[in-house]
Amino acid sequence: MVSTPMSVTRAPDSASDPTICPFCGQPLLNTQAVERLAHQKAAYEVKLRTDLEAEAEARAQARVEKVEKDLKVRTAKQVQAAVRERADEVAGLNRQLQEVQKNQEAKVKVEVRKQVADAEASQRASLEQEFGKRDKQLQATLTKVQEQNAELSRRVERLSAGDRGEFNEEAILAQLSRAFPDDDIKRTRRGQRGADIFQHVRVRTDGDFIEAGLIIYECKDTLHWNNSFITQMKAQAKLHRTPYAILVSRCFPRGSQNLAVINDIVVIEPARSVALAEVMRRMVIETYRSGAVTGSRAEKTAELFRFVSSMEFRQKFDSLSEANDALQASLTRERQSHQRVWTERERLYHAMGDATIEIDSRFKAILESKGKGKALRSLRPTA
Repeated sequence: MVSTPMSVTRAPDSASDPTICPFCGQPLLNTQAVERLAHQKAAYEVKLRTDLEAEAEARAQARVEKVEKDLKVRTAKQVQAAVRERADEVAGLNRQLQEVQKNQEAKVKVEVRKQVADAEASQRASLEQEFGKRDKQLQATLTKVQEQNAELSRRVERLSAGDRGEFNEEAILAQLSRAFPDDDIKRTRRGQRGADIFQHVRVRTDGDFIEAGLIIYECKDTLHWNNSFITQMKAQAKLHRTPYAILVSRCFPRGSQNLAVINDIVVIEPARSVALAEVMRRMVIETYRSGAVTGSRAEKTAELFRFVSSMEFRQKFDSLSEANDALQASLTRERQSHQRVWTERERLYHAMGDATIEIDSRFKAILESKGKGKALRSLRPTA
């Protein structure tokens, strides 16, 4: 900051005259001094003006800086206040937004639950409708199958006993003939009365065959068991005067399966008929031999049937049947194995034969070619 110069008392008339001393008012006689004084005066005035301008500018700058500082302070406070106000406003808006979101989420959940419930109800109704249609179709199909089954049952039941057992009779007859070649096994001719199959059991005595007894077979290939089968079989046994009667059947009375003894009539499934025939044949032979000695054939026969009806016999017979089934399966596997070996051998024999034929054909082609004489000479042994 520039200080203000001290005030000087000047003569009124010498203020603008450079030849007059501004301090004492006397005329200045030295021209050079006057010029220097004038020059210094001008320089002093310039300096004074410059200092005053600088001081004024400095004061103005100071006032401006103060104003700017005050303005910045006020602006910062205003900004902070505005920011706080804005922050409060934003917080309020956030609270409102959260509240709106909560309300909206609650509405959405309610709407979703409603839509899910509606969709489930619609789907349930659709599934129930579809299930109802399929159930009706299934019931219709089941009814149709039951009607067809009933019709087939009626057709089978309308068939004669011979027609129903045709296949079983042939199979059982063939199996019995292979198993017991010494016995006389015959089948009842169509239209004749009597059982389906007769097995005249024969034993060798003194080099000759003697009939020891008769086993009769009746084949039932029906769908349902009928107690009249036993009555018919008893009548056949009485007609042919033999206590040995076997009913081969695919169906059994309730509570029985595979094997049953009812009123001295043995009921057996087809798969085990030969195994039972082996046991029954032994009964016939042993009863014949025992009766021939003691004369109590009927008593021995009754005792044997009591044994056949027992649980002990059933267990042993089941073991025998299972062993027989396993043996048959083993024989089948062995037969198949041999068959594969024989097939392979046959293939190899054919391959050898084909190769031999090709070699012979090649020899023949060489020998019958144009160089026949030369080929023959080349084959002759050298001397």
